[in-house]
Amino acid sequence: MQKDKLQGEDEPTKDGLQDEGEPKEEDELQRRAMCTELVRSNK
Repeated sequence: MQKDKLQGEDEPTKDGLQDEGEPKEEDELQRRAMCTELVRSNK
């Protein structure tokens, strides 16, 4: 069980490192867009 968790944690960290190479501004814009969509749907 613990080994599976460690492997699962290792995969996201690798993806995170790759994401760091890309501009974080895009991530922020996407997050803001998601937030605005959630707010609109809630209203």
